[in-house]
Amino acid sequence: MMKRLERQREDLQFRILTLIERHPQMSQRDLAREIGVSLGSVNHCLRILLANGLIKLAELQAAQHKLCHSYSLTLAGIAQRRQLRPGYVERRRAQFEAIKAELEQLQDDRTASTDRAVR
Repeated sequence: MMKRLERQREDLQFRILTLIERHPQMSQRDLAREIGVSLGSVNHCLRILLANGLIKLAELQAAQHKLCHSYSLTLAGIAQRRQLRPGYVERRRAQFEAIKAELEQLQDDRTASTDRAVR
């Protein structure tokens, strides 16, 4: 159980680090929407990343009396992203293969049922 939660945490960190690198001004809400997790999960992960020195936060003046945040990866954050990448890719590839096998099975089932219906 703990192993699964750890992998999910690592995947979330990897995806957030990747999105921050590509889109530094992306809001927490947009990060959550893009990744498909709750805003609270993103907020919690960002706080951990900030506390561990993997990202830094800058406040920018967006409009009068309004601030927007910009995140950037630190050197430690870049190293962490590189370290997490192989495991993330391996898990995603395994998910892809499982989905591919399921689709092939469904296609075979559909073909078999069509053949039976024709007879």
